[in-house]
Amino acid sequence: MSPIPRSAAGDGANGATFADAAAEWLRYVKEDRRRKHSTVVGYESIVRSLLLPRFGNESIESIAPASIEAWLASLIQGAEHADQGAGTDARHLPAGAQGVGPAE
Repeated sequence: MSPIPRSAAGDGANGATFADAAAEWLRYVKEDRRRKHSTVVGYESIVRSLLLPRFGNESIESIAPASIEAWLASLIQGAEHADQGAGTDARHLPAGAQGVGPAE
């Protein structure tokens, strides 16, 4: 399992990208929180397949709640289409999207 790459621009809070934050979070859950290997692998899969393609190169400061909500809505809509109208609930969403909802 290879580490999530960090951007060259990631120098702390100023200029840190989502990819930088994701890499640090994955390090934290693996090393500091000592999560099971299978849990970390699942988290890495979600980060690589869902989160980095959408948010990876964006600075942390530029990611607005509205963009997260729009991204989540597109995941839900995609799950509904894949389910061919049988209804969608959290069991049909990728694990990373479960429990995520609109900001209050």
